[in-house]
Amino acid sequence: MKKVSIIVPFFNGLMYAKDCLDSIMDQGLAFEEYEVICLGDAPEEGIVTIIENYENLGMPVRYVQWFENKGTYFARNKGLDMAEGEYVYFMDNDDYLMPGCIGRLVECAKADDALVVRGDIVSTDKERNSFSLKDADTNLITEDKKGNDALLSVFFENEITVLNLLIKREHLEHNNIRFSEDIKFFGDMEFVMKLFCSVDSYYVAHDAVLCKRKRAENGSSPSLLQMYAGEEQQYISDLVTEYGRARVYPVNQPKRLNSINRILCDAVLKVLDDNISIDDKELLIRYSIYVRNAIKDVPYYYTNFERAALVMVGRRQYMAAGFFVSLAHRDRNRIDIKKTIKRTAKKIAETFYNIVNNVMPLSKRTIVFSSALGRSFAGNPKAIYEKIVELGLDKKYNCVWFYDQTPLNISGRHKSVRYKGLRYLYYMARAGVWVFDARQPSFLRKRSGVLYLQTWHGTPLKKLGLDLDNIFMSGETSVSEYKREFARNASTWDLLISQNSFSTEIFRRAFDFKHEILETGYPRNDKLINCNDEDSISQIKRKLGLPPDKKVILYAPTWRDDDSNSPGHYNFTTALDINAMKKAFSDDAVLVVKYHYLVSDKTDWSVYGGFVRAFDESKDISDIYLVSDILITDYSSVMFDYSLLKRPMYFYCYDLERYKNILRGFYFDFENEAPGPISLTTTDLINDIKGHRYEEYKDKYDAFTEKYNPWDDGCASQKVVEYIDEKVNRL
Repeated sequence: MKKVSIIVPFFNGLMYAKDCLDSIMDQGLAFEEYEVICLGDAPEEGIVTIIENYENLGMPVRYVQWFENKGTYFARNKGLDMAEGEYVYFMDNDDYLMPGCIGRLVECAKADDALVVRGDIVSTDKERNSFSLKDADTNLITEDKKGNDALLSVFFENEITVLNLLIKREHLEHNNIRFSEDIKFFGDMEFVMKLFCSVDSYYVAHDAVLCKRKRAENGSSPSLLQMYAGEEQQYISDLVTEYGRARVYPVNQPKRLNSINRILCDAVLKVLDDNISIDDKELLIRYSIYVRNAIKDVPYYYTNFERAALVMVGRRQYMAAGFFVSLAHRDRNRIDIKKTIKRTAKKIAETFYNIVNNVMPLSKRTIVFSSALGRSFAGNPKAIYEKIVELGLDKKYNCVWFYDQTPLNISGRHKSVRYKGLRYLYYMARAGVWVFDARQPSFLRKRSGVLYLQTWHGTPLKKLGLDLDNIFMSGETSVSEYKREFARNASTWDLLISQNSFSTEIFRRAFDFKHEILETGYPRNDKLINCNDEDSISQIKRKLGLPPDKKVILYAPTWRDDDSNSPGHYNFTTALDINAMKKAFSDDAVLVVKYHYLVSDKTDWSVYGGFVRAFDESKDISDIYLVSDILITDYSSVMFDYSLLKRPMYFYCYDLERYKNILRGFYFDFENEAPGPISLTTTDLINDIKGHRYEEYKDKYDAFTEKYNPWDDGCASQKVVEYIDEKVNRL
């Protein structure tokens, strides 16, 4: 038996047929493993010749045609009748496959005896020979996994489709799953809903990509009048008909029902936006009832005006619905205007910066600082600045601190300047010394004579910069482009601070850094050495509002590259069962959650009755280290700093395999070197904390601090400030 029957209807699109069939030939499958069933639905002249050419090359092709246009769904059913493979796979004749797509789907199906396997679909207007996955307009699947309803709703967010599904043929036959042939549009909806509601689970495969050609010119979103000129009425009728059929299947399965509800509501808004009338009274009634039911389940997808329009449709008040759609359209135009204004303002600001940068003299005794891109007064820049103030050098230097949203609480003589505002650009153009712990905007051009000290923000466990194999960070789509920009940015640094020789070696390679590295240890850790006493800790506890009679458990995980809410901002991601932690430890401890500076979170911690205290990037983590009795982390560099305190550390790594093998990768054998137990579940973590004997990890702990903290001696800030002062005096 063949493994796969690939079913491809042909109607028009003769110009794309070669890309489609070439991509099948290049799947790497042996000819005896698959068959291609080509179905000519009143096809264009010349298609038979093309298919015969591939048959002559050995491709196992079967071709039938008819001269009356009977539609895609008739053709697909005909293909199902002809199929002999263990699995069936549907393609459109203007789409093409990335190499290995079908093989990966089959591999995943065989590995777990799956009835349905799903791959990625990317939209493109590029020809096959010029397309690369770096051009993909969506986030790609990164690992094989068992599918669930949440993933289903993501897959079918914009279109319910059979494309890039590998389906067990026997299952389709047993459940009589076929396409409705009495409609022209939306025929996949009922088929897919019946299919997915007939299986308990399904699978998704990474590296299995189908490229779907965009219909509209230049990739724009076409109106119904453009897409279905003269067929608008049938489009609407077919939508209502198929929706009515499809919604029967996902009984008591709200997320599956939401998939088709979203499609219905999106199409309704498009109909209203295009001002297309519906003349059939019976159709109007069905249309309204379905929309009234659908909008109850998917309100969070839409703006207030769009929701109001859908509600009006449900009430059959079409003039009012049209009015609200026009308001929604006006809102979209406002957004477009705002974007235009922002782009213009950015160009003006960059022009201002370039003028100052090229015309005004350099101010050698002006030092600009920022920590976490202006989001906090913390870390290495803070420690260096405070040492400048302590030594009275703030009278010698003009110190400027950048802040992101609100001014920071900073002592000493300094100016506070809004990050990325005009004054920020002014000082970036004129300052003789830059002290930052993160990369700055790419349009900045460091002048000759500027001293740029990059303090960085931690010893790396997870891979960085040029060592990354994959990229999942928000706003980044191309690994090569990310690396190119990272290397360009790092080339502007004059000095880089390192905590240990291990970091020095990594930084040289991962940043392609060829300038001077200050091997002083981290200035921010001076406080951990110089203030680790009872009086200092009590004072910090009072300042942070923590109960003096309870122990402090610090939970400080890192961020997840693939879980962002906007470019440069990430969600707080954890599988930690806070209720279980509360039950286990609330009698004599509080849990302090410290967010990474890239994380923005809206979790309501008040539901835990005071057990949880959350601190954002505005709080200096050095203070929180000092008051914490134990640390729970995962892959964060906090482990290296906290180890200076010689207090217990626990590693809650619920996604260890995925983080290690897919998201980032590690620089050392973390599981062997970690100076504390690694837990994969909350239950294990609680047991590890309650049963942990520090002495069991003493040798590992000592080896860890010897390797990663050899230079942290409480004097790093002094060394760095003296270096800066000496360097500026020589310039």
